[in-house]
Amino acid sequence: MDILQLIENNKQIKKKNQVFSISNSKLDKNNIASFNLPQGFTCPFAGECLKFCYASKGNYRFPSVKNKYQKNYKLSLTDDFINIVNDSIESLPNVDFFRIHSSGDFYNKKYINKWIQIAKDNPEKVFYAYTKSIILFKGLQLPNNLLIIQSEGTKKDSIYLDYTKPFARIFKTKEQIEQAVKNDNFIDASESDLQAVKGILLKKNIALLLH
Repeated sequence: MDILQLIENNKQIKKKNQVFSISNSKLDKNNIASFNLPQGFTCPFAGECLKFCYASKGNYRFPSVKNKYQKNYKLSLTDDFINIVNDSIESLPNVDFFRIHSSGDFYNKKYINKWIQIAKDNPEKVFYAYTKSIILFKGLQLPNNLLIIQSEGTKKDSIYLDYTKPFARIFKTKEQIEQAVKNDNFIDASESDLQAVKGILLKKNIALLLH
């Protein structure tokens, strides 16, 4: 037994991932971790999308998943949130991309500011989110590694969305997406969220498939 090595290792406090999900099939293939909240009451500006929200289907309905998201929500209200999220990021050294909300949304500016600080604390990581709460970001200065994608499906898109900037739109069929990519300024992100990140950087709209 190498006691000196044990002593050295004992000094390395291992952080635990308490908040991120890493089992979403679409995100997992691109090595993306996601932070999620309960859908519905954390989505103050959501409109028609609530009727077909994928976060109310499939694995999202499992009690263990619902409990985790509810725990995340309660944590997001606390002053410990930033430190615990930072520790969870540190526990995932091989993950470079973090999606904020495959379920839930930004529910107020105080919560948004916590994510702004988290992004600043982790400048080598990329954080991105689709949101219908884009109006809450008005006047906020975002770090370059925090990418926000405004998404159609709000209570009134013509009021809440800025169509001079890239936005995400959901299409019913793959053929519709192919046509949008061909005719308009869209990039197909239905198979890979990294395409959405790429699209924002290239100032393209994001096409997603209804599921």
